[in-house]
Amino acid sequence: MQKNNLYNLLQKLFPLFALLIIFSVSSCETNDCETVVCAPNSTFQFQLIDKNSGENLLANGTYQISNLNITTTESESEVGFELTTENAIVSLETPNNTESINYAVQISSENLFQVAIEKERITGECCSVINFTSVAISSVDFQINSELGTYTILIE
Repeated sequence: MQKNNLYNLLQKLFPLFALLIIFSVSSCETNDCETVVCAPNSTFQFQLIDKNSGENLLANGTYQISNLNITTTESESEVGFELTTENAIVSLETPNNTESINYAVQISSENLFQVAIEKERITGECCSVINFTSVAISSVDFQINSELGTYTILIE
């Protein structure tokens, strides 16, 4: 009688064990990277803020975005950038193939500041991520919002 009960129990549990084995084996074969969204390229973001009034100089019209010029200090070639219009944040995408880059930021022909960025590539299972290891800004005071990764450049 005990053999019958054991046999019945095994018959009932067999489908559960079979499903468990199938799911555990199939999870090893799936490529989890298909569901991963990799971070965008490394971007340096900044706002130009009047040091005394706290106003954004691009948003209030003191500076015109058409007069903003960003160049690499090594080759003095102009670098493209984007402006987020709702909060006047300038986004500058840094090249992924270099470990360091230096920029000069001008408005019209006036030098505002220079920035030197050191970075490193961290290779993960699905994505490579580029982290800034050092950001040095000269000729101006600045603050950083580490939560947003945005630099506030304080202009006198």
